[in-house]
Amino acid sequence: MADVTADINQTRAVRIAQRRIEGFAQQFGEAHCNLARHAAFPLVLTPDLLYQIWANFVPEAPWTAVAHVLLSRLCRQVGYEMYEMDISDRNLLLRELKEQFEQERFDDLGEFLLDYVAQRLTDDDTDTRDLREAQEWTALVYTKPIEAARELAQRLSERMQQEDTYEVLRVASLVESYTEPLLKSGFEPLLIYTNGIKNYVNQNYEVATEKLNNLFVDIEYIEIAGINLTPPPELNLSHQQKFTIDKKQGNHLEVEELAALRKIQDEHSTIGEVINIDWQTVSHEILSGQQRLTTNPLTSGEGITYRTEQVYVPLGLVERKKQPRISQDVSLEQSSELYRQMEITQRFEHQQFLEQILRDRQSPKSQGKRIAIIGEPGSGKTTFLQQIAQWVSQEIEQSIVIWVSLADLRSRDLKSYLLEVWLQASARRCGQAQASTQIKDDFVAQFNQGLVWLFLDGVDEMQGIVSNPLGEIERQFRTETLLQQSRIVLSCRLNLWDSSSNSLDSFDNYRIVEFSYPQQVEQFINNWFSPLASVKTQTGQKLCAALRESGNERIRDLVKNPLRLTLLCSNWYLSGGDLPKTKAGLYEQFVADFYEWKKDVFATTAEERRQLNAALVELAQDAFEQEVTKFRLSQQFVCKHLGEPDNPDSLFELALRLGLLNKVGVDGENYRQGVYGFFHPAFQEYFASLAISQKELGYQPIYELWGEATYGELINVQDNLSSEQGIDYTHLRDLLANGSLGEADEETLKLMVRAAKREEEGWLDAESIKNFPCTDLQTIDQLWVNYSNGRFGFSVQKRIWESMGAKPNADDEKWLEFGKRVGWRGNHGAWQEYKNINFSENAPLGHLPLAKLGGGRWTNDIAAQRIIIWGSFIKWVSSLALRLGECGL
Repeated sequence: MADVTADINQTRAVRIAQRRIEGFAQQFGEAHCNLARHAAFPLVLTPDLLYQIWANFVPEAPWTAVAHVLLSRLCRQVGYEMYEMDISDRNLLLRELKEQFEQERFDDLGEFLLDYVAQRLTDDDTDTRDLREAQEWTALVYTKPIEAARELAQRLSERMQQEDTYEVLRVASLVESYTEPLLKSGFEPLLIYTNGIKNYVNQNYEVATEKLNNLFVDIEYIEIAGINLTPPPELNLSHQQKFTIDKKQGNHLEVEELAALRKIQDEHSTIGEVINIDWQTVSHEILSGQQRLTTNPLTSGEGITYRTEQVYVPLGLVERKKQPRISQDVSLEQSSELYRQMEITQRFEHQQFLEQILRDRQSPKSQGKRIAIIGEPGSGKTTFLQQIAQWVSQEIEQSIVIWVSLADLRSRDLKSYLLEVWLQASARRCGQAQASTQIKDDFVAQFNQGLVWLFLDGVDEMQGIVSNPLGEIERQFRTETLLQQSRIVLSCRLNLWDSSSNSLDSFDNYRIVEFSYPQQVEQFINNWFSPLASVKTQTGQKLCAALRESGNERIRDLVKNPLRLTLLCSNWYLSGGDLPKTKAGLYEQFVADFYEWKKDVFATTAEERRQLNAALVELAQDAFEQEVTKFRLSQQFVCKHLGEPDNPDSLFELALRLGLLNKVGVDGENYRQGVYGFFHPAFQEYFASLAISQKELGYQPIYELWGEATYGELINVQDNLSSEQGIDYTHLRDLLANGSLGEADEETLKLMVRAAKREEEGWLDAESIKNFPCTDLQTIDQLWVNYSNGRFGFSVQKRIWESMGAKPNADDEKWLEFGKRVGWRGNHGAWQEYKNINFSENAPLGHLPLAKLGGGRWTNDIAAQRIIIWGSFIKWVSSLALRLGECGL
């Protein structure tokens, strides 16, 4: 009766298997079915193994078929990333496979599986050993059944002698899974023997005796592929007088071995105490501990620490279709638009993005399941990602949010991080020393239900670990079923995302929009200083006021980037509420801080920084002097200075990795060539100014390219207050910085007569000008040029004088023309009275300094003043032009 029942059940199982396979075929089609037939060959499946089978044997199927097979009713999950097919399903699929491809395909699959096992299953732990052995026997049983039968029989015999009941049951289970190929190869006795032994170990002695009696009739052993198998001596089979059990040995098996077996079985099942974990609460607690600012290293040494929400200002986003094609440059006034030009399909405010894209899944490609947040360095990607992770954790019902800083993974993949790090941390929070199998299975179930959100920060920060971060992430998404079931939001720099190696084409990408001024910039400043003492809060208010001042337009544009604004707040705080006296000084500090930012991720040596800075100086200068487009630099042009971008040892690659250079689009005529820009045009100006200072080239080439309005900012290097005579030029600098040009003009006279040691005379003659100290002359001239944006200064006057073709002995017509050019002569040709000199920023080019240097006495006699003073001053200009040339100015 039992055999009849077994036959009925087997027939029913086959019918169910047929319906499952037919249903799978109707849903997915023949290509998927073909992959399912090949997937039936290994005894145990993993996503990686099935992906390799797809790539080697069924490439005509879409790669998504890997997930469709594993998650279909054809497979059941038996462990983390491990799947099995029901025996009936497996046998039917393998029959179809053999009918379609014959034995040759089995041989190929067997060889492939043996190679795969040898390469991938190399660990020596028990679980890996067992899996490796099972897969090897699977390969052999379909390709070399005699060899497989011999190894299985030998293992059964050895483990019976050792009374290793767990191993006996494991091998018996494997033999049963090979029923069909073993029967076809004539090894039915091995199947019967295995079934009897299995019942014996499970204390089903009557069934065991019944099964084994059919084999051991008047014989003491049976031979299977050269291996002798004997019945358990405790059983008296049919050729013995009666059925008995040796109680002494039976007690040994029953009490010790079976107890051990039950313990092992309990550890590998959900039987026993069930640990219920509130995954959403645990994930929220872990996430909260990860909410920190990535810019903390710049200020933590001063005791300044923040949580993200303390300083966060909501950012907007734009949906971005593709890289912009660039064929024209931007003007200096529009240079901040360098990173803003893109092909945009829609703009989102912060809350709109959360609701529409994340909650309502209204993204065009992935329906909210695959989201990329992209932006240039320092645009706030990490902070934004942290904020939306918190929002999801609090607002999306049942969401399990897992934050992963990809730079911290090192050589670990996402799967192992989730299972070995994050899951273990979760178990410890619940009072468990480690995650049990039951906890692991429950964790995997959360993924299968689509409850897990993975927030992956800094794909670009994997560049020091893998050569193609986007390709590696794509591979893991494709091969790891666990990841395929989760919702993923990642952050990445534009440089990497726009590279040709981007494989994540299924992601909807959104670019972060910079801060608005003054609303968001001032809100951030107030947030940054608010956790500090009240006096420091007032310091923040003073910074807002300083930014509003005229002349700081470029700085206002510069700090719309969150990182650069953070650097500004930090420098303002550490300096006690002052900015560097020149814009170039601020940029110089920014560059130094930039190297410190994320130095743990993108570490550089002093020599690397020196080499890169030197190369960027030449690149910036040549861009202004030679390149057709000054701010948008062609890839070919950059390569001439920095090497190739795909060379890991090049300065180009280093600049991209640090973010000092960034890809801003593709060439309008050749889409394979990128177009690059400095982190901000102000940085390019700063490096260009260093070129002028270092090479002592004079200002004429840059002046002609930039024009008078911007010339000064370009050469606005850090103030040099050097003096050969020990003179302090600080007061002159401060007067010029404050725009007190009249007082600065008088201070210039005092300092120059002191440097020439003519304080008693109070003015300079031709001899004193001829011998005037070059260092002091350069310092005074630099201060006037820097703080007037290139409008005023002795070198500016000299350039105008020389542009007229004037020489030291020029005739009166040259003097008159020069006086009119610089505004010293009025509309009717009369020389101006000193009281009418224009001490404003709107004065004509070269109008200042005047400083009464040509003669110290200004009388009330207007006629005498005009003749004596201006005649002496014109002679002074001529002499000064010679001295400036001698001093290299």
